[in-house]
Amino acid sequence: MDSIAMRFLRRGIVSSLLGAILCCQTDALSATQRKLPPPPGVPEVTPALRRELLRELTDDDFRVREHASNVLRQGSVDTIKSLKQYVAGQEEWEATVEGKVRALQISQDVYLRLLRWQLDDDALRVRGMIDEIRLADDPLLGPRLDTFHVTHAALMERASIRSLVRLNAVMEFRKVPRYFPGISKQDFSTELPFHVFIGEDWLGEEKDLRHVELLLLLGESQFGNSRALYRIHGCPIPLEAFQDLAAGLPGVFVEERSRARLGIAANNPQFGDFLDWEVTQIHPGSSAAHAGLRTKDRIVRLEGEIIKTFRDLTIKLEAYKPADIVTLDVLRDQSVAREVTMQVPASLEEIGIKLDADFQRFTIIQSIKKDSEAERLGLNHLLRIDRLNGQPVNGPDNFLLYYTRLKPGETMVLTVREFEQVSVTLRGWVGPYR
Repeated sequence: MDSIAMRFLRRGIVSSLLGAILCCQTDALSATQRKLPPPPGVPEVTPALRRELLRELTDDDFRVREHASNVLRQGSVDTIKSLKQYVAGQEEWEATVEGKVRALQISQDVYLRLLRWQLDDDALRVRGMIDEIRLADDPLLGPRLDTFHVTHAALMERASIRSLVRLNAVMEFRKVPRYFPGISKQDFSTELPFHVFIGEDWLGEEKDLRHVELLLLLGESQFGNSRALYRIHGCPIPLEAFQDLAAGLPGVFVEERSRARLGIAANNPQFGDFLDWEVTQIHPGSSAAHAGLRTKDRIVRLEGEIIKTFRDLTIKLEAYKPADIVTLDVLRDQSVAREVTMQVPASLEEIGIKLDADFQRFTIIQSIKKDSEAERLGLNHLLRIDRLNGQPVNGPDNFLLYYTRLKPGETMVLTVREFEQVSVTLRGWVGPYR
């Protein structure tokens, strides 16, 4: 009996020890899993070593110069700053032609490494210093740097795009062809941002607009005057900063917009009240796309207020915010015309028709008098008058000119087309309701 009891006792002790060991391993593993690795550090060459390596760049021995280049490539922003001073002749050793070329190559390698590590702020500072290195001897270094920019343009674009996305900027992209003369005969296509929107949720500072400058500059040859930078109401960066940025970018349009976005483009976005305009583009995923607006639609009213120009529409939208629901009176391109026949009265007021004299794009009915002849014939404020007795009428003044030539009692035939009322839930240019 004693031997049996001792066996069970030993088994219990062993089980307890194993359980304790497993628990300790589990706790240790959990602690290891919970501990996140530190972010990768950026190595930097010490100031004393940098001075020695810069001196070695002018050494007579090729192996010494090559060794100095390889070590300098392990540096970061401070190393490139020293190389910039070296090329500009601000160090005690005069830079040779080979030394200048090596300094440019080292700077480019450091720049690419920072981009690959997604250290975009450091990379952008290095890019600025590379441009200064070029200025020290443009005939020698300029062509090399141009080739570098063409070869690595996509990597530089992605870095700026990544930075802007992190800062809550919104971009619209368009696919464009890209050529690499002297490098490849094959044509490539890529997508570049041509519209940038910055609003109240912008997390950056004014200096971060340099990412916008870089991207819009890269699209100059592809997009020309179609590039635009939009400041959305509530943006912490003043409009003047956007305008100063665009002053150095020919063809870039700067505009301030309200928080609410409809999501259309028009063929006449300027100021002519007498010029008709229509929708030429519906932006995918926008309020207009979800509401069912189409190209060639003519927007006549917004919440009952007449819309004269596309600019007038953008101004009236400033009174609304994302998630608001508005009603648009829209004349569809495929709207079917119908004819209404009546006897010419002594005046339009007698028949019950009131034209909208402030709307000059074409002739629309502002209101119909209750219990009038016009109401009995089915006329209403959602109609455009296209023709009077077969004669095209281009605005209320033109309509009245033809109408006054008719005699009371004559037959008058109006050709009309009906508007469609479209309900739109507005979205934002930026932010959660985009």
